[in-house]
Amino acid sequence: MNWVNSSNRRTFWLILSLGFLIRIALTFATRVYRFGWTVEPVDLAISLAQRGTFADPFGSHSGLSAHSPPLYPFLLSVLVRLFGSGVPGFMAFAVFASVQSSLQWALFVFLPGALQIPRRVPILAAFAGALFPFQRAYEIDGLWENILAACALIGLTSLTATWLRDRSRRATVVMALSWGLALYVTPGLLPVLVAWLGYGLFAKALPERSVPTYAGNVVLMTVIIALTVLPWTARNYYQLGSLVWSRDNFGLELHMAYNDCAVATFEENTSTGC
Repeated sequence: MNWVNSSNRRTFWLILSLGFLIRIALTFATRVYRFGWTVEPVDLAISLAQRGTFADPFGSHSGLSAHSPPLYPFLLSVLVRLFGSGVPGFMAFAVFASVQSSLQWALFVFLPGALQIPRRVPILAAFAGALFPFQRAYEIDGLWENILAACALIGLTSLTATWLRDRSRRATVVMALSWGLALYVTPGLLPVLVAWLGYGLFAKALPERSVPTYAGNVVLMTVIIALTVLPWTARNYYQLGSLVWSRDNFGLELHMAYNDCAVATFEENTSTGC
């Protein structure tokens, strides 16, 4: 990967540092960590840290769930174990979010080399995004996985574009493991992978008359990705009774809406104990 050179690394660290300092300043200026909002990934993280179960996305007693993809709640649960679920914990979430949101812009540095496109526009976009946090609520509160998903998407874009030029067995294994782990962040990345593989078939394999080799790599990749998401799928089958490889919460939401003591509003439903 010759696009990971010393010049790009220096620019990467510069953008990461600028973005982080600005977001940390915003965090302490707005004191967003005082509000202690608990959304589904946070409730799952608290359940993991305090009770060891991936459960209760709508507060206590809402039960086992696959409501969120597992990786982000697991990461937040580490912070809950270290700092608790009060103000120090939410401060840790904010610092974690600042790192992620700065990283998403710093990763733009590697896109020109990986995609073989002009350097100016991605670098300008990276500095603009780092200096002006236009999604401030998401970029400094750390409650949702969308910023981590953006980091994964940008990294996978560089990795996949490089793989299409290489397509060695080792590169195929690395890319498959990376995509498999990314699906633990958000299953919404799967259509992006399918689009990349379709592009590779028509833009690379067919013109190069290497379809059999390309198909073999795709099969290997599919097997590795399936094995990567197998633990989560098995957990959902044994604990929830369904082969869910991604995320699903239909049963829990149906129960909360139609149980014997269901009421009209979301806030009341989450506190009825049913």
